[in-house]
This record gives sequence, C-alpha cells and structure tokens, in this order.
Amino acid sequence: MLIVWIIASIMGILLDIACMKFVGICFTVGAYFALLAMVADYTVSAQVMIFLFISICVYLITSPYIKKFKNNKKKERI
Repeated sequence: MLIVWIIASIMGILLDIACMKFVGICFTVGAYFALLAMVADYTVSAQVMIFLFISICVYLITSPYIKKFKNNKKKERI
C-alpha cells in the first residue's frame, strides 16, 4: 500500500499544478494521513476510510477559502 499512497499524493500534487483548482491538495493530505495509518499498521480498509474522510474534510474546510481567494483574484483583474 505504500506505493498506492505515494502515487495518490503525487497525483494530487500534479492535479493541482495542472488545473489550479486546489482540489488535488485534498487528496494529497488524505494520502499522507493514509500513509501514516499504514506505518501505524492499520488495515487496508481503515487506510482507505482515513483517506476518504481526511480528503473530504480538507475539501469542506478549504473550499470556502479557495472560492473567496478566487473571487478576489477576479476582482483584481477588472
């Protein structure tokens, strides 16, 4: 599972670089927490649940700030 979580975090970073929507950071943080769960010897199903839970939580927490940031950028252009 180590390779799966490393690939998930790299894909999250690449997703952020490619589309600049800051969604990939959620997957990256989730993958890091799942990687920590793997090191702590959690089961694979627990790792996946941790990955999903952390990714969703990070998205829900950061999405209002990202929308606010993007709206401010659009106002500066006008």
